[in-house]
Amino acid sequence: MAESRHPDLQVSAEEKIEIASSLLPTLMHYLTQLTPDRQVRADDVLDSLALCVAAILENDTNIVTPKHTRMALDTVDVLVKRWAKDLRDHRAAPDVSFLSAILHRWNSQAEPEGQ
Repeated sequence: MAESRHPDLQVSAEEKIEIASSLLPTLMHYLTQLTPDRQVRADDVLDSLALCVAAILENDTNIVTPKHTRMALDTVDVLVKRWAKDLRDHRAAPDVSFLSAILHRWNSQAEPEGQ
């Protein structure tokens, strides 16, 4: 984590979008397999991603005090809010979310040809 309240970003937004486009369908697939009704709940997705964020924070040797923890969580808050706004502001269509678009693309690619 950055030592200031400003994130220290080095990878482009476009590259992160490509990474998320790969990771999210895989996460959704695994969670679907684990739910009794094969319906993924947003809370399970968010809890899985929160576990990933917590693991990163727990591994950061610069986070050693409650103040450092608060600053790290503030950074997470800023990043999530920024991405949520950016994704909503740049929707291809009002009713097509980033997640639904990448899941549609992933499902289309997973279907056997001719179907």
